[in-house]
Amino acid sequence: MIENIKYKVADVAKDLKLPVKDIVDTLSEKFPAKKAQTVLTEQELNYVFEHYTKEKEVTSFEGTLQLYFESLSQNLQTAQRI
Repeated sequence: MIENIKYKVADVAKDLKLPVKDIVDTLSEKFPAKKAQTVLTEQELNYVFEHYTKEKEVTSFEGTLQLYFESLSQNLQTAQRI
């Protein structure tokens, strides 16, 4: 539980590297209007975290892994020439 923790809208925005306005807009979809210094409830925090987790969800690592392995292969070829 986070009963004793005071987590403000501005703190969430900073931790998620997002503008405060984005967090405020997200919260306004389901909760009354908030300001940057408003302390969030556990339910509000959960809503924000769930929203941005879904929004930033990675559907496939295939492209990322392909770039990684290509880079690794190039590094190995360079190392073998030395």
